[in-house]
Amino acid sequence: MSAPIHDPDSTGQTPLHYAVCYPDPAAAAGLTQALLSAGCDPDTRRRTDGFAPLHLAAMMGRVEVSEEEDLTNMILMFPPPTHSPFFSSLAS
Repeated sequence: MSAPIHDPDSTGQTPLHYAVCYPDPAAAAGLTQALLSAGCDPDTRRRTDGFAPLHLAAMMGRVEVSEEEDLTNMILMFPPPTHSPFFSSLAS
């Protein structure tokens, strides 16, 4: 049994939240790219503090490690999924 990749856990974190915090920067970049490509919503916010994956990537210092590992830029430049309520409201 599997859950959709954009379904949050009990704290509101999605796999993308966990991916950007992965200790190995190269693995974190690969996981983040794969999840974004598969349609994981980068604007999903944790219930505990309202942080999106972008916030966590910035707090983890995942900025400009290398072009391939710059998670903040990767998230910002990725086209938003059509199911994102935040991005859908901007389009209308």
